[in-house]
Amino acid sequence: MKTRSCVVPAAWNLYARLATLLPLFIFLLCPWSFGQNLDDFRSAAAADGIKLIPFRDMQSDANSLASEVQRRKDEVQKFSYDVLASQKDNFLSDNKKMKQEIENVKKDKSDWLSKNPGGNAASFDDEIRKRDSTINSNNSKLSDLNAKLKNGADAFGSLNTARARLRDQFDKVLRELSSAKSSPSKYLGSSFSEDDRKKFENYISVIKDQIESQVTEHKKQEEGAAATKERYERLINKTEI
Repeated sequence: MKTRSCVVPAAWNLYARLATLLPLFIFLLCPWSFGQNLDDFRSAAAADGIKLIPFRDMQSDANSLASEVQRRKDEVQKFSYDVLASQKDNFLSDNKKMKQEIENVKKDKSDWLSKNPGGNAASFDDEIRKRDSTINSNNSKLSDLNAKLKNGADAFGSLNTARARLRDQFDKVLRELSSAKSSPSKYLGSSFSEDDRKKFENYISVIKDQIESQVTEHKKQEEGAAATKERYERLINKTEI
């Protein structure tokens, strides 16, 4: 009886261990173990945006990258190039005017002194100081404005980088789709029908066409962000009008 009572628990322990391994065997044998099957590609082909990506890990990565793009897009909304450019031109124009007026006052002072040797020309000096003070004030404002422009340039640079990373992710997906097309058994199993193969290839074709269209648009937006960054940088370096 003692021997029998020991065998039963041992058998149950073996069954329990096999039961825990069963899901692993199913996972390894089933085409779904790779994360996708025909239905996943069908759903992706009917979707748009990030959901076009049938590969779950890649879609998850793309979602994170798309969130970063949106965050950078929201960030650049704080900057208006036209407004900042107008403000800078106003300060530079005012400085140009003040400098010209200073030259005129200096000439007037010289002319006055030539007619009034030893006279008190303090009023001319006061006019020059007023204009110098305006220039200094404008220069301080220009320094603050250039700091804003630098932030704007950095923001558009970050948007450019974020868009490039998302575009690169879509490029990776396109390469993976080509690989999937040449290895259908990885997703359909080893005994797929000819009809399933045709559907699979059609879904891949639809997905690729839409992703390639998105890649083109992302490239366009990426280049636009880079061009805007350069405009901000040129405006920073602008010192006269």
